[in-house]
Amino acid sequence: IMGNAFLHHLPDNQAFLREMFRILKPGGVLCFTGEPTVAAVAWQNYFPRLIRKILGRASGPDAEVQLTDIWQYRQSALSHMLYSVGFDEVKVMGFGRWSVAFSVFFERLWIRFTGNSAPQWFSHFYYLLRRIGDFMLGKYSPDEMDGISICGRKKAL
Repeated sequence: IMGNAFLHHLPDNQAFLREMFRILKPGGVLCFTGEPTVAAVAWQNYFPRLIRKILGRASGPDAEVQLTDIWQYRQSALSHMLYSVGFDEVKVMGFGRWSVAFSVFFERLWIRFTGNSAPQWFSHFYYLLRRIGDFMLGKYSPDEMDGISICGRKKAL
């Protein structure tokens, strides 16, 4: 079972993971990527916060926005959720570091100045920033990264 950037939108992650475990065949793998970490909101609002500080504005149209919806995750909490519903061989990996700060900032600028949604190529820009950041900044704890990927295997019979 595979998914990208949706688990954080669900109101009950535990119930969803229980159902995925139930329908998965023995030996099957569940893998989700693109889930926001506890650091994601801080990174998303890094540049707008810096600009407000420089301009001496505490609020306004660029006030902090939670773009990650319902949940942000810690590595330990995700691991615990998967183990608690029965998965074994659980792996949690972080990705990106500053890419979300740059990409969200540029996307907000694009929308403000053009009045349109960001074009499709912004996703390529985000991916490139992610790769550059990973290369330049080395490895950090998944909790310090922009996003998290999780995988778990249902024990074979």
